[in-house]
Amino acid sequence: MVVTDMPSPAVPAQTSSVPVVAGAAAQGPESSASQQSEDIVVSDSSGETFQVTREVQWPQTSRQMMQEKGLYRKHSLDHPLLKGFATYLEKDLLNENFKQEVENVSRFMFFVNPGEPSLEFVREREKTKLFFRELSEAGLSRQTQVNYMKSLKRFLKYHTVTTDLRRDNIALWNEAKHFVEYLSSLQQSSAKLVSKEIIQRR
Repeated sequence: MVVTDMPSPAVPAQTSSVPVVAGAAAQGPESSASQQSEDIVVSDSSGETFQVTREVQWPQTSRQMMQEKGLYRKHSLDHPLLKGFATYLEKDLLNENFKQEVENVSRFMFFVNPGEPSLEFVREREKTKLFFRELSEAGLSRQTQVNYMKSLKRFLKYHTVTTDLRRDNIALWNEAKHFVEYLSSLQQSSAKLVSKEIIQRR
C-alpha cells in the first residue's frame, strides 16, 4: 500500500491534508497495520517517505581503500602453515571464529611475501610496521589492528610451542619468539589509542 500526497517533514502536523487522513482511516485494520509497519521503516530514515539506501559511509570507504591497497589479498588457507593453525584453533582452542583469525594472518603474510607463505616474516619488522600503517591509512580502527596483532601472536605461539620448529630451525624459532615480544610492544601502544577512540566515540 502506497500513500501519496504526504506532507513533507518540514510542514507542521496540523497542516496535513484532511482527505489523506480520512482515506487512511477508512481503509480498516489491515491498512492501519500496514501503515504502522511503514512508520517503523520511516523512523530509521532521515524523515523521507521512501529512503532506499541507508548506508554508513565510513565503513564503506574503509573497505574500498582496503581493496585499492590490496590488503584483502591473501594466501590460500589450504597451505600447511595456515591449515595446521586453523585446525589448532578449531580443535584445540575450540575457537568458533577461527577462520577470521587465519585470514588475518594470511593477509599479513601475503603483504610481507606475496610469493609463498613463510615464517620468514618474523625477520621483516619494517614491512610489519608498514602493514599496520597501511591499515591505519585505510581507515581501520585501532581495535581491528589489535585483533590482527593477536592473531599473529597466536599463530606464532602455535608454531613455536606445538610444532617441531625449535628442533628443525632453532634460529627461526628464536626469531619468532623475539617477534612475539615485538608484537606485544606494538599491541601495548595501540591499546592506548584504542582507549582514546572509545572516549571519542562516547
